[in-house]
Amino acid sequence: MCCKLVAERMRNTVRENDTVARFGGDEFAVMQADIQEPTDAGELAERLLDSLNQPYIVAGSEVRTGASIGIAIYGPDATDAEALLSRADMALYRAKAEGRGTYRFFTEAMDIEVRTRVSLGNDLGAAIGSNELFLEYQPQVEAASGRIVGVEALVRWRHPQRGIVPPTDFIPLAERNGLIVALGHWVLREACRQSKAWRDAGIPPVVMAVNVSSLQFKSPLVLESDIQQALAEFGLPPEMLELELTETALMDASLHHNDVLSRLRTLGVRLAIDDFGTGYSSLDYLRRFPFDRLKIAQNFIFDLGVAPGNAVIVRAAIGLARELGMAVLAEGVETEGQLKLLQKWGCPDVQGFYFSPPLGPENIEPLLRSGRIALPEPLLAT
Repeated sequence: MCCKLVAERMRNTVRENDTVARFGGDEFAVMQADIQEPTDAGELAERLLDSLNQPYIVAGSEVRTGASIGIAIYGPDATDAEALLSRADMALYRAKAEGRGTYRFFTEAMDIEVRTRVSLGNDLGAAIGSNELFLEYQPQVEAASGRIVGVEALVRWRHPQRGIVPPTDFIPLAERNGLIVALGHWVLREACRQSKAWRDAGIPPVVMAVNVSSLQFKSPLVLESDIQQALAEFGLPPEMLELELTETALMDASLHHNDVLSRLRTLGVRLAIDDFGTGYSSLDYLRRFPFDRLKIAQNFIFDLGVAPGNAVIVRAAIGLARELGMAVLAEGVETEGQLKLLQKWGCPDVQGFYFSPPLGPENIEPLLRSGRIALPEPLLAT
């Protein structure tokens, strides 16, 4: 019914000689002929967006929807329907990525971007089975003493031609093309292997924190088996492994596979909520699942002391964790001022460049042997 109403509204918005077609689901296409300038297509897009944003009355109730539009222009390098639709699709995804409810024209830069992404995706699949990936480790520190209480394993990619590829480029790519499951499997095993290597070298053990994607919970039994096998193979006590789940991953896991989280927790594996406050927050999961730690997102730490709203959120998160009996850690601590405020508000543990950037195994080993990171004298007294 709704799709029929949308189609009628679109047909009433375009010209008589334009064609409206439904591709399936919620996707429609408009073929606009005999336009003089590309701006004519933009003007039609604006009219369509305005029309589709108006409420519908369905069974006596008001229903609202919206749209995003991608536009491709016929030309010498796009002369057939397949090419035009492919370009319009690229522009559509750009419109969605930039906030939805808007329109974007196809550009050659988009084509280059897509080709680069496809090439990078193919390379990433090969990299997982080679020696191009490696882990760096960022210390998690007790704010009052500088004692190292854990490390977070962070995956890096050294591409043979491109050099170091930023995680912000290849991790979302792995999420989109499904490689995140294989990538997550590699990270888990490598982190556990490194933990064993440190123990064999006489370095005091610390908790190893590993990020888990929501897509890994699509195959919960595989994830559970991977974790059990890695713990057994490398002799890592379960309580020395901490799984970091974002709120988005947690929502997916709790809706469909909450028994897996419970079994892992019963096994002794630690659970942490990562980037708290930036996802689909629901206080209900804090009540239902026995989490060990809440990690406050660095987004709120960056402007701490400058943006008043951030201080309110951070203090509330610290208080919430305390009341629920959870440990709390603030990510992204970079300045002495941020650290002092967090200490004042009762945040015991922190992580960030103020203490140390992520380091390779050979560079972090001296810190792990000493067990702490030296703090400036004034901070030791606070």
